[in-house]
Amino acid sequence: MKVITHVIGLPVIGKNREIKYSIEKYLLEKKKKNFLKILESRKKIINYNYKIQKKLDLITMGNNYICDIVTYTIVNLGIIPKRFKFNNKLGIKEIIKLVKGYNNIKPLKMTKWFNTNYHYFIPEIDSNIKNNYYCDLLYDELIYFKNKKKNKFSIIGPNTLIEISNIKKKKYIKYIFKKYEKLFKKIKKFKIDYIQLEEPIFKINKKKEKIYKKFLKKIKKKIIFTTYFNDIKKNLKYINKFKFYSVHFDSFFNNNINIKCKYLSYGLIDGKNIWINEYNNSIKKIKNNKKVFISGNCSFMHVPYDKSNETSKIKKFLSFSIQKIKEIIKIKKIIKKKIKFKKNIIIFKKLKKIKKYKIKKKDKKIIKKIKKKKRKKINMKDIGIKSLPFTTIGSFPQTNKLRRIRKKYYDKKIKFKLYLKFIKKIIKKNLKIQKKFNVNITVNGEPERSDMVEFFCRNFKGCLITKSGWVLSYSTRCIKPPIIYGFLKSKRDIISPFYKKKISKGIITGPVTILKWSYVRYDFKTIDILINISRILKSYIKKFLKKKIKIIQIDEPAVGEFFYENKKNIKNAVISFNYCCYNILNKKIQIHTHICYSKLSKIEIKYFKNIFVDVITIEACKNFKKNVLNVYKKINSEVGFGLYNVHSSNIPRVKSILKKIIFLKNLVGIKKIWINPDCGLKTRSYRDILLSLNNIKIAIKLFNSYFR
Repeated sequence: MKVITHVIGLPVIGKNREIKYSIEKYLLEKKKKNFLKILESRKKIINYNYKIQKKLDLITMGNNYICDIVTYTIVNLGIIPKRFKFNNKLGIKEIIKLVKGYNNIKPLKMTKWFNTNYHYFIPEIDSNIKNNYYCDLLYDELIYFKNKKKNKFSIIGPNTLIEISNIKKKKYIKYIFKKYEKLFKKIKKFKIDYIQLEEPIFKINKKKEKIYKKFLKKIKKKIIFTTYFNDIKKNLKYINKFKFYSVHFDSFFNNNINIKCKYLSYGLIDGKNIWINEYNNSIKKIKNNKKVFISGNCSFMHVPYDKSNETSKIKKFLSFSIQKIKEIIKIKKIIKKKIKFKKNIIIFKKLKKIKKYKIKKKDKKIIKKIKKKKRKKINMKDIGIKSLPFTTIGSFPQTNKLRRIRKKYYDKKIKFKLYLKFIKKIIKKNLKIQKKFNVNITVNGEPERSDMVEFFCRNFKGCLITKSGWVLSYSTRCIKPPIIYGFLKSKRDIISPFYKKKISKGIITGPVTILKWSYVRYDFKTIDILINISRILKSYIKKFLKKKIKIIQIDEPAVGEFFYENKKNIKNAVISFNYCCYNILNKKIQIHTHICYSKLSKIEIKYFKNIFVDVITIEACKNFKKNVLNVYKKINSEVGFGLYNVHSSNIPRVKSILKKIIFLKNLVGIKKIWINPDCGLKTRSYRDILLSLNNIKIAIKLFNSYFR
C-alpha cells in the first residue's frame, strides 16, 4: 500500500507569537527597524514550519500568511478594491492597511471562517480587478523550499474566493480566474510538485464548470483538490468530471465516497480540536485502498503549536500541531505494520473515565418552567433610564502594564489583594472617562478579564487554561482557547470584587460562546455541557443582583457559528440562555445580549425572538442600513446598532455618527435605540477611545439640540 503524508496548513503566529508582536510594534511606532522585524519574524516562522514538516512525504508551502489566509491570497493575486489607492507593488504594509484602514479609508469587513473562531477579511471585487499589481510575498517561501523535498503549493481556490467575496458585478468573475492563471505562470520557475487547491465552498453549475475546466488545463500540475468542514456528496458529480490527481476530504463528515482520482486524500486527524487521535477509527476509514494521501481534515492553524510546555494532568490526552504531525506519521507506520497501537486505546479509556456533567432532575424541571414562561419585556423606562442611552459593549483598552500584572497574579508571584488594588485603580479610571463623555450606562471596563471566554473558564474546575496554547483569531489578535474536559464547577466568586455601586451594567459571556470558543471533550453531549455552564453563570448573575445592578448583559457572539454547525442547535442555545436568566425573570432587571460577526439570518432572528432578552446590541456598522432594516421590523426589542467599527484604526467622524442616529430616529424611533460602538474596546488604545467617545458625545449633543 502506497501512503503519502502531508498537512493542509500550519499555525503562522510563531512559536512565541513573534509576528503578532512585530506587527503591533510597527503599528505603534511606524519605524523602519520595526518593519524589518516583521520580515525577520516571518522568515523564522517559514523556517520553523519547514522543520516540523521534515518527516512528512510532502512539504506544504504557500500558506505562511500575514493576518489571515484570505487577505494574503488576494494580495498575492493582486485583487485590491478601488478605494485603496496603492502603488503597483504590494506587500505587508498593504495587507496591514487593508485590515486596519488608513487616512479615513475604511478597512475590509471582517467575518468568521466557517464555524470556527478564526476570522478573515471579506474581499471586495470591483473594476480595480483589471489593474495589474506586483507582489513578491510568496517568493521568500518558494525560494526557501526550492529543491529541499517534494512539495505542494497551497492556495485558496477561485470558486471559494468568488463565493466569500463581495462582487460588484458578475462580469468580474472571469478576471479572478485570469489573476490565478497569472500567479501560476509566475511561480512556474520554482520546482512545485503539486498544487493544493483549497475549495471548502464548491458551488458549481454548467457555466462555472466550463470556466473551471479551462482554468485547470492551464495549471498543468498535479492538483490536490482540497475541501473540509462539509459533506462533498452533493458535488461529487462535478468533482469526478474534473478528474483531479487527488481529492482531499474531511473524513469526519464523509465516509464511503466514490471519488474518481488517482489518490484519495483522507483528513484523518481533527484539525479543529486538541484531543489525541483514536487510531482504530482512522485505520478503519482507509480500508483497503492501495494508494492514499493522509493528513489532517483541515489546516492545523486552528490548534496551538506544541504541548511540550504543558504540565497538566490531562497532557497525555492532548495533541497540538506538532503532535498531530507525529500522529499522521504514526498512522502510516501502523498501515505499514511497523508499530502496534494498543496503548492509544488505553489512554482513551482513561479520558472517558473523567467525570462529566449529565442533566439532573432539577435541571429538567427548570427547563420545563422556562419553556412555559412568558416574560414581559423590561424597557428603559421601567428601570428609570431616559431615551437614547449611551453605553459601551463592556471592555476598555488593556495596557502592557495591566497584562504584566495579571500574568504575575496568574503565575502566583503577587497576592490577590495587591492585584485587586491595581485593578480597582483602572476601574476608577474607566469610570472617570465614561463620566467625562456622558456615558450614562457605565461598565467597569473589564480590566480583570484577559479574554471573554478564558476569564470565566479559568475559574472552572474541569477546565484547563494552557500555558502556551495560543491560536490566531483575527489580524494580530491571539487567543488561548480553554480545554473543557470534565464536570465544571466554579472555584470562587469572580464577580463581586470587581463591581461597585456606580457600575450600571454587569456582563458575562454566554454559555454557547464558552462552549464554541473552547476545545470541548469529544464525547460530551451539547445540551449537557451547555446546562453545566449555564448553572455556573446563573450563580454569577446572583452576585450582580446583590450589587443592585439593574442591567445584565449576556454576550453571545458565537451563536451564528453554532447554528451554522447544526440548525437544531437553536433549541439548545435558547434553553441555555434562558437558564442563565432564571433567577431574574420576575425582577425588574433588564437583560441585554451582544452579538457580533453575525449575518442576522432567519435562524438568528428566531433565536432573538425566543430568548428572554430586552435589548439586543448588534454589529450593524458594516452594511449599516441593510442590517438595521433586517432587524428592526422583525424583533420587538430595544436595539443597540453598533455605530462604528472598533476594529478599524480610523476614528469615527461626528458627521457619520450623527447621520446614523438620525436614520435610526426616523426609522425606529428614539424610544428603542441604544447608542454604542459595535464591539468591545479592548483592542484599541486609550487615545483611540477618548477621541471616539468624544465624537459620540458631540453627535448626541447635536442630535438633542437640532434633530430630536
